[in-house]
Amino acid sequence: MPFNLGFDAVMRILIQDTESRLYLCPRSCWSDDARDATDFCFTAHARSVAQGLRLKQFHILMYFPESDHRIVVGGSADTGVARV
Repeated sequence: MPFNLGFDAVMRILIQDTESRLYLCPRSCWSDDARDATDFCFTAHARSVAQGLRLKQFHILMYFPESDHRIVVGGSADTGVARV
């Protein structure tokens, strides 16, 4: 029997600047609200965008908007292998 959390477990992949703690939004703007952030769908795509923007300190994270939970899965200090 599958486990049901009682809500749709929607997950988004976000980029967060670790110094400002802001999230990257559409059109390269920044917000302190994760719900406004761009969903990059894949961690590899998020890493590519962050590197293309030459962000020095960033996190790539999984964000679950229904429960407002975040899990850091990579970032600028990473060697390219995501760890959970």
